[in-house]
Amino acid sequence: LLGCFGGTRRSLSTLDTSMTFFQALEKSSAVELYTYLTLILVCVLLYIFSDYLKICALAFRLPGPKSYPIIGNCLDIARKDLITREMAQAYKNYGPLARVWIFVFPMFVVFDPNDLKVILSSKKHTNKSMFYKLLHNFLGRGLITSSGHKWSSHRKLIQPSFNIAILEKFIDTFTDSASFLIDKLPKEETVLNVTEYVNNCVLDILNEAVLGVPVKSVDKKEMEQSPFRQGKVVAPYRITHPWLLFNSIYKLTDAATAELNQKKQLDDFSRKMIRRRREILKTLSPSDRRCLLDFMIEISNENPDFTEDDIIDEACTFMLAVSVYAFEI
Repeated sequence: LLGCFGGTRRSLSTLDTSMTFFQALEKSSAVELYTYLTLILVCVLLYIFSDYLKICALAFRLPGPKSYPIIGNCLDIARKDLITREMAQAYKNYGPLARVWIFVFPMFVVFDPNDLKVILSSKKHTNKSMFYKLLHNFLGRGLITSSGHKWSSHRKLIQPSFNIAILEKFIDTFTDSASFLIDKLPKEETVLNVTEYVNNCVLDILNEAVLGVPVKSVDKKEMEQSPFRQGKVVAPYRITHPWLLFNSIYKLTDAATAELNQKKQLDDFSRKMIRRRREILKTLSPSDRRCLLDFMIEISNENPDFTEDDIIDEACTFMLAVSVYAFEI
């Protein structure tokens, strides 16, 4: 009985406290009531955005390019000479860790190999931000844009294809492409803009190293019309036009239609290259020159989870990411 009476007293005490609180609210003025609600709302928001605020506090302490209120460094991202102008001198100017603002979202750029090792060896820290989704129609879901388990499993499967012995075999590809570049240079001119020639050389190397199409090949004319030589990255345009970050709005634009058509052309062309390399692989000897597509086809044959769509995503990643970076330099 004493226990029951004790529990009853506690219940009555709690009820009295609740009644007292609500009675106090009823007697409070409108200003006091709004003050209470504002304090509660502030506490809830601080709890929800606590991680974001910690990240911002770190970003404010780090060096980085000059940013502007609200827009951050979006204007810099829209410039074509971003890599040449900033990235080449970034380590010298900002040190091993720098920050960039995309509107009110801080991004961190890591240059130190030891820091990169910690990040890349962790499944937790390889989850990509929402801005990487803007590259899905361009690069697919390869090593650059994928996250978590998919990223770690693909990296584990593909990494053996980049050992020293295999990479040394690509030196012949570099030599052939460089010789072809020299032959193409006009001999009579003393002043020459080499940009177009060097860009073509980069694409020739990628065509052979990734897709297996030799520089001096009957298919070279076909490769000159390949979708890997066309199109453009839309992500910087979407970042500098915030309303296009919403897919429901972006998919209504001409840019979205063009990007989807570009993605379809890349997929169709990549599937064609895969079918061609599957046939060639049947006749290749161990001493013959191989390409990255060959290694990924063999990986897919041994690992059914690594599908043809995965091969296309990784091939597009290597072809497009490397060419975009090379063309910016």
